[in-house]
Amino acid sequence: MEKWNTKKKQTKKMNEDIIFGLWSQGDSSGFHSPIDARTAKNIIKTAYKQGIRAFDTAFSYKQSNSLLYSALKEIGVKTEDVSITLKIMPYPSFLKKADSSLKALKAEHVKAVLIHWPAKDEMLFSALKELERIKNKEICEEIGVSNFPIPLLKKISSDFDISIHQRPVSAIWKKDLEKEFLNLQGYCAIGFGTLASMDIPNDKRRELYIYKEAKTDFQNLIEAIREIADRNSSSMAETAFSYARSLSRGTTIIGASRESQLSILQHPLTLEKDDKKRLDALSDKLIRFQIEDNIFKHDWRGDGHTD
Repeated sequence: MEKWNTKKKQTKKMNEDIIFGLWSQGDSSGFHSPIDARTAKNIIKTAYKQGIRAFDTAFSYKQSNSLLYSALKEIGVKTEDVSITLKIMPYPSFLKKADSSLKALKAEHVKAVLIHWPAKDEMLFSALKELERIKNKEICEEIGVSNFPIPLLKKISSDFDISIHQRPVSAIWKKDLEKEFLNLQGYCAIGFGTLASMDIPNDKRRELYIYKEAKTDFQNLIEAIREIADRNSSSMAETAFSYARSLSRGTTIIGASRESQLSILQHPLTLEKDDKKRLDALSDKLIRFQIEDNIFKHDWRGDGHTD
């Protein structure tokens, strides 16, 4: 079995502010093509090799929990030796889903458990109470939520001891970013890949608002990213990733469907002040299209989603 040295005194934590998100390794509900288990595990192992020690997963990502456990086991690392954020939908059987996820991870506890999406008030309140029970049982150190609009976030934070908010943070989504008041975990750093190319994806990403209401502004943003990348002998993905990191006060979540995509971790780019201002101005033009709760332009609190 492949073994990597994990002794603290010999481990260089190169990317302490980066979390590796496992959405690409699990079920994306049609937002990208599935990848086979071996490829998924190799990507996870590469992320670890490049200094990643924090991982984000979810019950609704299906096999991502077991893949994370298996990938880490193959390199001699226990899940309890890394930081894991686990998300669960706020629907019936919340505690059962948490238990199922922990069993798949072969872990008794994780770093944090989050409610994955908002829900109707009664269902959300019930999930928040169960979330507190999970923390009281020392199953996790912190609790929080994901993809909540600011008004709802303020409402629940007054009654529940949540400390984390996970949400999109990128050049195509930064609505209400200045109003965030919890520990921020920002995902979608490269805009689901759309900031690395002008090609419209053939999957559900083509339904994002940027391809409909904001086409011209999006293209102008892409051209600026391309120019900045070329001038710095960088890639568009690296440039978009660096910009997203400059926006977040907390950690940045990055995903990958190929090992090669993780190369951006090895080529950090510090944006020049003028380039940052230019991207700020172009990105700000997209905010007026962001009128819904989240980047999918859909209010998840009103439907019957049960994943």
